[in-house]
Amino acid sequence: MKLTRGVLLFTLPCLVGFGGDLTELEKFFETNGVIVAKSENSLYVCDKGLPFFRKGFPVAIYRGTYVENPLTGKKKFVIVSQTAKGQVFQSFKESSLIKVSEDKGVKIGDICKLDYSAICFSGSKVVYEKLQNKLPLVWKTQEIPCRWTIEETPNGFEILFKGQQVFFVEKQLPTYAYAPAKVSFRDLNIFVKPYELRDFKEIPVGVDAIAIGKLNLVAVAFPEKVTLYQRIGDTLTHLSDLPVPVGIIVGLRLVKVNNNIYLLGNAVTSDVEPVSFVAKLVGTNPVIIQKDIPYLFGVLRKGEKPLVVAQELKNGAFGKVYKVDLSGGQVSVGGKLNFPKGFRADTALLTSDDRLAFIDVGGTLKIYKGNPKEGFSHLMDIEGDFGKSYTAVDIPSVVGDTSFRKLYFPPPPVEIQLFGFKGFLVAQNVTEKIVPLFGEKVLKFKGGRLVFVGENSKGFYETKTLRGFEFEDALQGFAVDSHGTPFAVSGYKNPFLFKKGGKIYRLEFRYF
Repeated sequence: MKLTRGVLLFTLPCLVGFGGDLTELEKFFETNGVIVAKSENSLYVCDKGLPFFRKGFPVAIYRGTYVENPLTGKKKFVIVSQTAKGQVFQSFKESSLIKVSEDKGVKIGDICKLDYSAICFSGSKVVYEKLQNKLPLVWKTQEIPCRWTIEETPNGFEILFKGQQVFFVEKQLPTYAYAPAKVSFRDLNIFVKPYELRDFKEIPVGVDAIAIGKLNLVAVAFPEKVTLYQRIGDTLTHLSDLPVPVGIIVGLRLVKVNNNIYLLGNAVTSDVEPVSFVAKLVGTNPVIIQKDIPYLFGVLRKGEKPLVVAQELKNGAFGKVYKVDLSGGQVSVGGKLNFPKGFRADTALLTSDDRLAFIDVGGTLKIYKGNPKEGFSHLMDIEGDFGKSYTAVDIPSVVGDTSFRKLYFPPPPVEIQLFGFKGFLVAQNVTEKIVPLFGEKVLKFKGGRLVFVGENSKGFYETKTLRGFEFEDALQGFAVDSHGTPFAVSGYKNPFLFKKGGKIYRLEFRYF
């Protein structure tokens, strides 16, 4: 009985972000125009244009008339016949040219609207049930070819035409952000459901995602390259590869500055000296604008006013931090910034309400309040062994000692709001015993978990391990794109069979 009540509480908040959202979807498909002129040959002018009528969209033209209801005496406009089919030949802000292919006697005053008999839908059952009373929806399956598709994302609804996004309706917040009910953080049970998008033949280093216009980009870093994908629904289409100029990658971030997308690659040499690089996206290809940069980058804040910093790394110790300016299209390292002791830029974020969170070299999540100008005050340390992943390098010990210690590069925390509670997602990878192999010790993990560090009603932070799925072997990175869609990459290895690889997932969060 208690579980059933929890499920009901989860479905109700999903409706909070709807209403106007669904009206916008209905408006897109139900928008009508009128044929106002004939241009030439089989071209007609419709008085509706962008964004509803775009070049290539299929259009049907109808004739209507007013008929009187004999019982009520009221007149109502009804469609009486279809006079043509065609497609948008050219679209403008307030009108469009329709090229007719099946002309059955089109006249001035006929109605033009998008042509569809069914619309595929991918998303929650709650939205489907509300929307199917407005539009001819069918569930999207692999067996059904879909010309028009509505895909629900955590942050809104994508309208796809032949697999390409043509319109987006934004929710106020991602679905998973809404509170299920008046429930304490301690009583909250959060489940993660992964959808595997692709597997890899090597262990990924990290992942980041960003959306710009119609382009949803996902970047996956490997030790010697970065691979860019375009995401359409749950399909990742390969766009390009960027080889690492020098060293190996230990971290990756995407950031948008002045409508330009920059790829920041943290790289180190075999002597653990930073040789990072910055690439700018030109079309769908990343072009390196600077390499051999002697710092590790951190993107503390994305959005309209991103905050990018660079940090020194010498002999395995993290040092001074500087502000980075990318606004001029080049990498400009500016003045020194003050951060708390033990700060790591590559594992840090700074929220809009001035909460600084980073994972130190010991694997502790440290939380502060403040900013670089006014300083920081310590709020809380959360010990949970958050500082390990397969992305690690060996640091030589003191002179005369032939042993090594490992410097790990764990996934940075991600700011998120889950079911009414603000906080951070962090990775917790469970270590297996170091396996001796041919006289060498091999790093091995036996499971990766997502942990939500959330702020309770009293302003304190508590941890909640997400249930339902454990990543094999290690969680190597996760990110949330501009539309609120979460992604994660995992890595695994079998030292005895000499096998290794990884996977990328789209994540869904649920409350039960």
